[in-house]
Amino acid sequence: MGRLADGGYAVLDGGIGTEVARRGGSLGAWANLANAEMPDTLRAIHADFIAAGADVISTNTFGCTELSLAAHGIHGREDELNRAAVMLALQARERAGVERPLPVAGCMTTTSYRGPEGKVAPAEEDWALASQARILADAGVDLLMVEMLSHVERARVELAAAATAGLPVWAGFSCIADEGGNLTLLNQPDEPLEESLRRIDLSGIEVAFIMHTRAVPLGLSHRDGAHPAGVARHPGGDGLPHDGVLRRRLRERSRRPRRDLGTAQADGVSGPTYA
Repeated sequence: MGRLADGGYAVLDGGIGTEVARRGGSLGAWANLANAEMPDTLRAIHADFIAAGADVISTNTFGCTELSLAAHGIHGREDELNRAAVMLALQARERAGVERPLPVAGCMTTTSYRGPEGKVAPAEEDWALASQARILADAGVDLLMVEMLSHVERARVELAAAATAGLPVWAGFSCIADEGGNLTLLNQPDEPLEESLRRIDLSGIEVAFIMHTRAVPLGLSHRDGAHPAGVARHPGGDGLPHDGVLRRRLRERSRRPRRDLGTAQADGVSGPTYA
């Protein structure tokens, strides 16, 4: 997005799965079955986030890889469910008729959880995420958003897999903060976040944002000239309540001055739902 490249900010939408559950759906299999079973509900959720002022709409495809779906007993539906999710997001954008740029992001995440069979090997994860990335790209998303990156070695695999689709990639890093506000990756607590990010190739990442902590580190900047990467605040954790005030929070953020992080910024909301 142009505003990010110019040092501005963008407001991400919120937790779609939690909203599906609030509207009568199931969070099982990360709510991905709702793409086929509750299309009107998904379109309405996207429409509500658009009306609330979100600048980016994400597809309901968190954990929608063949391996992750299989862990929940769902087989052979990766293509169907991912394409349905993209179609619903695109339809919601078209029906909203907004004049502002409103990219649709294909949501992806780690596939390291595999139920009782144990964790996925890196080669398997690379195959699974690359497959999903290609489906999302072919279905028409504008960018890929890889969320909950929490370990250096896994992040390398996950981001490389997403990059195979040839679309801009946004990377969300799940972090924890100690009492002093020092950040580390969730599953890399042995080193500061800055060091972990230095060991991950971010040269091809358009925007990087921080998830699950209110702390915002200053001075983290990774640029290669052509692909600015942002460090963002994603206030979805640290006890943030599901308190039904997303619409107000989005409006407040749109008016609030941003601190200069020396990078692009993308504000996001994970979890809070509409009253």
